[in-house]
Amino acid sequence: MSGPIQPLHCHPACYAAFGAALPHLAEPGGLLRAAATIALHQHPSADLELVEERIEGLAQQVRTAAQGRSQKARLALLHRVLFEEHDFQGDEQTYSNPSNSYFNTILATRRGLPITLALLYVEVARRVGIPAHGLDAPAHFLVEVEEPDGLLIVDPFHRGSALTRAEVLERLQRTLGRPLPPDARIARATPVGWLDRILRNLEGSFGRASRLEDQAAMGELRALLKAG
Repeated sequence: MSGPIQPLHCHPACYAAFGAALPHLAEPGGLLRAAATIALHQHPSADLELVEERIEGLAQQVRTAAQGRSQKARLALLHRVLFEEHDFQGDEQTYSNPSNSYFNTILATRRGLPITLALLYVEVARRVGIPAHGLDAPAHFLVEVEEPDGLLIVDPFHRGSALTRAEVLERLQRTLGRPLPPDARIARATPVGWLDRILRNLEGSFGRASRLEDQAAMGELRALLKAG
């Protein structure tokens, strides 16, 4: 009987952990755990339990300060903890650095990409009882927060700035450097779509750096994701 498929390019620890996480994407924290395993390709000894502990620690800071308060007050405290006390924000200086996609380094540097900072935001929000969802948009990634009086769009890459729909379109066009195509979609991200975009980002970063083995490794993870 043949054993498990061995990757040609991806670090075996990463490939195995990513594959093991995929059946649990629908569980609370499942998407974060799967996304965190991607770092094992470059950092095979990364402590993934520490990633979850640190995110839980951020949530605990919010919960401690927000005891008995309304959701709107909890949301304000969430922003204070993430963007003022811990200074999470987008890495505009070395945007293509693969470390911006690895949660072990994001939690250390407090810098990341729109998509990874959005996942960090959504995970902490979920743990403090704030319904939040990733918004997959052209050339950017945002968060949609369910408030009692409507929906709020947040940009974790820009220190949690709140945006109207018009401001979202303007920001996307500025990022793209051209008008949005007529068929452009801004929709809530699925767990599979979220992971696929993280991996595509890494494929692009490795390709631009001519790190072809690493680029192929991310392709192997994408194939595993699609097969699941």
